[in-house]
Amino acid sequence: FNGGLAAALARGVEPLQAVRFACAVAGISVTRPGTAPSMPSLQEVEALLANG
Repeated sequence: FNGGLAAALARGVEPLQAVRFACAVAGISVTRPGTAPSMPSLQEVEALLANG
């Protein structure tokens, strides 16, 4: 979550949308084992946000 939030805010995303982005990052990452391998790509996060 924290990494997703920091990444979104660094890109200039509005705070509420940045939290939404971070939740999507966290939601994807908890479905995968490991640390670095569990990090989703930007495309995966955007797809989740677009499709709900």
